[in-house]
Amino acid sequence: MKRTALFGGSFDPLTKAHLDVIEKLSAIFDEVIVMPSKISPFKTDVVAVDGCVRIAMIKECCKHLKNVEVSDFEVNNLEVSYTYATVEYLKGLDKDVTLVMGSDMISTLYKWRKFDYLVANVSFFFIQRPFFDMDYEKINEYKNLGAKIEIADFIGEEGSSSLLKVAVAFNKQSEIVPQIVANYICDNGLYKDYCYITNLYEKFNMKQTRIEHTYRTAKMAIILAKQHGVDVDKAIKSALLHDIGKYVDAKTLIEQGIAVKIEALTCPSPVQHCFTSEAIARYIVKEQDEEVLRAILNHTTGDRNMSDLEKVIFLADYVEEGRTFDGVDEVRKICYKSLDAGMKISIEKTLSYVKSKGGEVDERTLLALADLK
Repeated sequence: MKRTALFGGSFDPLTKAHLDVIEKLSAIFDEVIVMPSKISPFKTDVVAVDGCVRIAMIKECCKHLKNVEVSDFEVNNLEVSYTYATVEYLKGLDKDVTLVMGSDMISTLYKWRKFDYLVANVSFFFIQRPFFDMDYEKINEYKNLGAKIEIADFIGEEGSSSLLKVAVAFNKQSEIVPQIVANYICDNGLYKDYCYITNLYEKFNMKQTRIEHTYRTAKMAIILAKQHGVDVDKAIKSALLHDIGKYVDAKTLIEQGIAVKIEALTCPSPVQHCFTSEAIARYIVKEQDEEVLRAILNHTTGDRNMSDLEKVIFLADYVEEGRTFDGVDEVRKICYKSLDAGMKISIEKTLSYVKSKGGEVDERTLLALADLK
């Protein structure tokens, strides 16, 4: 019997990361079935692109792969896409099914509807996703339950829908999705969730280098938020707004009737933009989430009693991929494992740098470090 890989997901839309996985699966399995879902049980938001359009785009991008089939079963037949129902359907077609999933799903796989049925009727093919290590303890638990498991000899690429929405806001969608998909996004004005923020950058005189830094910070914020269970939407908004006041003087905003916290007038000049950015976010962007506003306010200095969101933004700003200071790779690895450990080493390095330059240390930074210790 042919080995059939079942690769499911919303594919809203198909990304380059998805396509890379499909191409690699096609070289390993006799047959690959790509199964776009109607509504995922793990996602409450409605998909942006209609099922038939998603299927058409996947087919176009995969037409060079002769052993890949794009199925409309879930889109046409399931209100909510439970994997066990799809497996039942494929088993009825006499398919030897291997279920493909990323390493980020391993720890919660046992919560899937009719998990016991899946263990008895499919093999599992786990692919390591960037920044998400294999949970071998859980894998061994599943094996003890009788699960047949294979681990891919390749690592998947990064390319989530959250990352796409950020890329669209910076007109960088072609970095994330195949060109045919990028064209469809542009033609139909899709995934513009965060454009209301990036459209303001010119108004506040953000330099192109600062805009690029903001994009990289948002990408890192997505990674850290997903790893540490932080709300991704809040992390993105905080990252996109953290430097929006970088080139705006606090006095100028006050003269325009925008309430900037009084500390902005007495704080060290390198951190004044934390206050102007928070004021712009609060009074011009109309951001109402106090946790987001606090993350913007403390993204350079830190403070006592920081939430995980605040730590994510502080660290994303500090270790985004454009940073090249000595030891940054090691600091990133620490941040991936622990927000507190990442904060501690980042603040210590920041304090050492500021003191070496004869700069003034903000009191909030000392409070943050004392909190961590």
